[in-house]
Amino acid sequence: MTAMSPYAYFDIEVRRSERSGGAQATALPIATKLFYVLHGVFRLHPGRFALAFPKMRMGESRYPGDTLRVFADTRDDLDVVVDALKDNRALSELLRLGYAEKVPEDYAGRWMEYRRYRVPGTGSRLDKCRSYRLEASEKLPYFRTASKSTGQSFVVFVECRDGAASRDCEPDGYGLSVATRPFAVPMLP
Repeated sequence: MTAMSPYAYFDIEVRRSERSGGAQATALPIATKLFYVLHGVFRLHPGRFALAFPKMRMGESRYPGDTLRVFADTRDDLDVVVDALKDNRALSELLRLGYAEKVPEDYAGRWMEYRRYRVPGTGSRLDKCRSYRLEASEKLPYFRTASKSTGQSFVVFVECRDGAASRDCEPDGYGLSVATRPFAVPMLP
């Protein structure tokens, strides 16, 4: 896997219908479908894209937000994601794609790490670890998804934490940081 640098980005916003009253419950299923589609693109291009959730909330009112931000080395790299989303007509009609922008070279603001948070399965021999991580996951936003190969459904928890400026990022297949390969992306407005 090659490392990427978060030099360019664009936002994908879930559109809210006027009938929904803007409720987050309406945006979540669409954001979940978007997360699944992005995972498909990211798996075809390993390590090339990182994902951020600029409107994410953790805690009792956990919510991933209605905006997903994709980072890449260049704006041209982001065209791969845009093309994949436009090819998915059913989903693309529910989204608002932002314009690809460059991260300012002199960016000195906050950097955030969006890390996949794993909870050991019920068959784990680490019962205490599972219990602790399961309790901690109750405050983290998540996406319920399924494996294309096995058909099994599972949950991807996302933890947000302060991070240090990163130029060599190795995102997983969801565009997220993992414990063995931590990285952060700029927290742009």
